[in-house]
Amino acid sequence: MKRLAILIALALVAGTASANIILTDAEWATAWESPDGTGSALTLPGVDIAGDPGYEFTVLANPIHDWGWGTPIGYSQAVVSMNGAALDVWDVEVKNTHATSATAVQLVGWFDDGAGNQWNYVQSVVWSPAPLLPGQSASLSWDTTTTGYSSITALGVMIVGTEAYGPEVTVAMIPEPATFGLVGLLGGGLLFVRKRFMI
Repeated sequence: MKRLAILIALALVAGTASANIILTDAEWATAWESPDGTGSALTLPGVDIAGDPGYEFTVLANPIHDWGWGTPIGYSQAVVSMNGAALDVWDVEVKNTHATSATAVQLVGWFDDGAGNQWNYVQSVVWSPAPLLPGQSASLSWDTTTTGYSSITALGVMIVGTEAYGPEVTVAMIPEPATFGLVGLLGGGLLFVRKRFMI
């Protein structure tokens, strides 16, 4: 069995005017495990990381499923109910904070077709690098308006483990680095304006 840990949060994307989907730690705390996982078990509840914008899930991954990766994989999915939210862009930032082990993360969702089926399962084409190496981060963005459905029932992250990735993996959700740059730029701009127009 492989023990995977993942901190889940969503990062604000600097410079966008869109009301992108940004889930909070409190929303991730309501997450449940999708029954679509293979050979794996998600430990619930997860852990809200004190003083950090992040939420941690642990997956016990038993690599038994062959997706043509050249090695069997195991995975589970942490899912947050969206209760028919409007389609929009979902942004997630992940960082592998483990010292030696790798993982991979995919964005998934369940959608309402407007014709009585609220649980149409969609695996996005949005993946972290596979493998997501120790110390490596990835910004993931999924435009759910391209799914062709009418609203969002639930959103989730698939957390993957393989024999080659290592026995334990920790993945942290971190604020978008560009967000800090935007804040700094805004602060510098305000300072310039104040100095420029001081009498």
